This record gives sequence, C-alpha cells and structure tokens, in this order.
Amino acid sequence: GLDVAQYPTLARIDAACLKLDAFARARPENQPDAPQQG
Repeated sequence: GLDVAQYPTLARIDAACLKLDAFARARPENQPDAPQQG
C-alpha cells in the first residue's frame, strides 16, 4: 500500500473515511467475491 504519512491531508481524509460504516463495508476485503486470505 501507499504510505500516506508523507501526505497529512490525505491521511486525515483516509482516517475520517474509515470511521464511516459505508466505507468500511465497501472495502475490497469485505466484498462477497473477495479472495480468502490465509
């Protein structure tokens, strides 16, 4: 992944979005057709 530490505005936006349920549900690993990890 991308290290957003060098982009503080992007890091704040990412952190704020991850607090929203819709964004959490939309993550690729939460999709029904996502490959199983492990």
